[in-house]
Amino acid sequence: MNAHCKKHGILLHSSLYFNRTLLYQSRKFIASNIGDQMKKHFCMGEPEYREPKVLPFVKIEQWDGSALALNGYKDYRDPVTPVNTIPKYVYRGFEKACHFEYKFDSKAEKELAFVLEHDTRVLKWLRPAPNQFRIYWQNNTKRYEPDFVVETADSISMIETKAANELDSREVLEKTAAALRYCSYATDFTTANNGKPWKYLLVPHDQVATTSSFEYLADRFEMK
Repeated sequence: MNAHCKKHGILLHSSLYFNRTLLYQSRKFIASNIGDQMKKHFCMGEPEYREPKVLPFVKIEQWDGSALALNGYKDYRDPVTPVNTIPKYVYRGFEKACHFEYKFDSKAEKELAFVLEHDTRVLKWLRPAPNQFRIYWQNNTKRYEPDFVVETADSISMIETKAANELDSREVLEKTAAALRYCSYATDFTTANNGKPWKYLLVPHDQVATTSSFEYLADRFEMK
């Protein structure tokens, strides 16, 4: 290789080395500038949900049997103190439920189960397994799992119990919108096939007690 080629080869190599070094040292500044430009042109809208395929019958999914309580079993009618230990147990003794055993995350859920078991208007009720429903929220990125589903003579109600101070949170509002949309599609199908309409209840935790009636809760907290 002649001197001219060697000279230009060295210059080219030095230039490439300098450019790579400069890029590496300025990477955060360059990425920040690119990000700022992208943000100026970024927009996100509410997606249009396609009407789901509603089947005439879907099996009741089973809970994972391996998720048993370390502290053992209790009858759902037994008082549990302190109340923050309620999630530690598995509860039995149900007669109207679609499963033999359930766990509860809160005092409100446990007491609502008591109401559903003792209210004569309730025919059957279910604490859905995590894979029972395909209801999505937050731009279809997360799956919503309702707390209860209740059947009476004239309707089927999907129920969520929530802390009273969280009812207006963005998460609760988005989940409610997704659940209402699901209930609307389900009602379109069931009413066209001699079935029962679906409703959605959002019940504050401090409104649930063993002395409550299902009719009282349904009348006060149905979302539309």
